[in-house]
Amino acid sequence: MTSPSSTVFHSRDFCHYLVGRCLTAIATHVQTVGVGIYVYTLTRDPLALGLSGLFTFLPQLLFAAVAGHVADSYDRRLVSALSYVLSAISAVCLFLLVYNAVEAVGWFYAAIALVGLSRGFGMPANQAMVANLVEVGQRASAAAWTGSANQLAAIVGPAIGGFLYLLGAEVVFAVAAVAHGLAALAMARISAQRQAGAPREPFSMQAFTAGASFILNNKVLLGALSLDLVGVLFAGVVALLPIYATDILNAGPQGLGWLRTSQAVGALAMALFLARYPIRAHAGRWLFGAATLFGLAILGFGFSRLLWLSMLLMMVEGAADMVSVVIRSTLIQNETPDEMRGRVSSVNSLFIGASNSLGEFESGLAARLFGVVPATLLGGCISLATTALWSRLFPQLLRRQSL
Repeated sequence: MTSPSSTVFHSRDFCHYLVGRCLTAIATHVQTVGVGIYVYTLTRDPLALGLSGLFTFLPQLLFAAVAGHVADSYDRRLVSALSYVLSAISAVCLFLLVYNAVEAVGWFYAAIALVGLSRGFGMPANQAMVANLVEVGQRASAAAWTGSANQLAAIVGPAIGGFLYLLGAEVVFAVAAVAHGLAALAMARISAQRQAGAPREPFSMQAFTAGASFILNNKVLLGALSLDLVGVLFAGVVALLPIYATDILNAGPQGLGWLRTSQAVGALAMALFLARYPIRAHAGRWLFGAATLFGLAILGFGFSRLLWLSMLLMMVEGAADMVSVVIRSTLIQNETPDEMRGRVSSVNSLFIGASNSLGEFESGLAARLFGVVPATLLGGCISLATTALWSRLFPQLLRRQSL
């Protein structure tokens, strides 16, 4: 008997989509490892690494409204494919910089900004496209399988990048460029994705802001997106993991690798579970329960002084965050009209980028002001307080049954 979750693979287009997403995600992690090591080798300045994240986020911020409009006005699979081509061009630029031994770090930031531009236009089109590739009842499974591919990339990508760097930084960026190119080909093989029956709107400020207005007027989406934004912004600990691994857990660089892997393994395990057993009832309670578990895991991580316990808590944190990812992704697909999915997904992409990139900046600033452990505990408390407050502010979300 065929598993309900596996029926999404009956869609040839979804298979191409998943292959493309997985390839480009692996390439992005490989590229990120190469950039991090090479830029830090050039500068020996931790701030240089933080600026890498900033230059990735700024293009997403600047072009968020335009990107959403493009995703709703043009063939989404071609928009995605072209965004992957742009990522490949970024990798080629990095290859040339390394090959020619360029030491001016500003050129590396320029190449990194191309990745941010690629994400800015690619993510809204990617997210909006899924609803058209599978049946309505398969969207939760599709979101879970997409999350599984992303987490698999988060596990194997850094490992591949580290191995390739031993062969030379040029090899890292060459492989990343090829993988991005193959991802673009996979996306191009998907059937045309321009929505039927929706006229192409002209560029206007009203069209730009339509996605944000839609979310503000939909309490379920607003509650789900803002709950994740505040939680990750204040309680995320990714930026502090190197300090925990070396100074608090005394586990060194290898411990850092175990902590990052544990987080991805937890997320992957939950994604696979939700792909096999999609959430069909009490979706709101699942979301708030996951948010509560996320905050508790961060608190426990702040108190932990044992590597194995910290790894376990990172797995719990990753699993809880994946529940939120799947629920939010499915709600966006099901609550949004097809002709607006690109713009709404663009706002969601901006939320994700802000929570991750600005969250890293917030973590570093709080650690500088209060200390690493107090900053982590404060973030966990803020996450739990936000979850409690949001359950009162957004009762529609808490009572939500189906996705």
